[in-house]
Amino acid sequence: MTNIWTAWLDLITTALNFLASDVGLGLGLSIVVLTVLLRTALIPASWSAAYAGGVRQKKMKLLQPEMEALKAKHSGKPEIYSREMMKLYQSYGLKLVDGRSFLVSLAQLPVFFGMFRVLRGMGNGVRFLWIPDLPKPNVVLAIIVGLTTAIMIAVNPDMPEQTKMLMPVISSVVALASALHVGSALGLYWATSSLFSAAQTIAVHKLIKRRMQSGALKI
Repeated sequence: MTNIWTAWLDLITTALNFLASDVGLGLGLSIVVLTVLLRTALIPASWSAAYAGGVRQKKMKLLQPEMEALKAKHSGKPEIYSREMMKLYQSYGLKLVDGRSFLVSLAQLPVFFGMFRVLRGMGNGVRFLWIPDLPKPNVVLAIIVGLTTAIMIAVNPDMPEQTKMLMPVISSVVALASALHVGSALGLYWATSSLFSAAQTIAVHKLIKRRMQSGALKI
């Protein structure tokens, strides 16, 4: 297992060096390009999971009033409430846990941790745009990381109303604070990956909406 992990880290390092030196992109742009390439390679899995997740969110939004009615009707009777809730979920073709999204998230962990291990000490003395040294934090980039994280969450049209304003703000603040404690190389990866996720979320929900309007998808 250790050999596989080491080989994966070597592959990321080799790809970055190839893009930076042989292709001539420089390290900063190479991080952006490699991030996009890696996220694109994961699309066969991430797209289907995002689509299923988007459909699930729309169903959850539809059944929310019925859930609230059940909660009020069976207040103080948790066993009855749980049983009726399960029936309601089944009537909408829903499971309590979205296993597919969980598995896809697990599949992306090697990419995240691999990039983290490689980038955290890479690029000593290398400049990119306004960033003077890629291994060091940069305030402007940290702000961009916070904003892109907020965008990634805010573009979801089916976010629960009670968290629609709060969640992007909290996530943005956490991301900004974290980016101030990691190198700018990692910040570039983070911001690029967040924008990629936002674009995929927009595309997925547009497809779902189009299929619902055409009658190809019933919810």
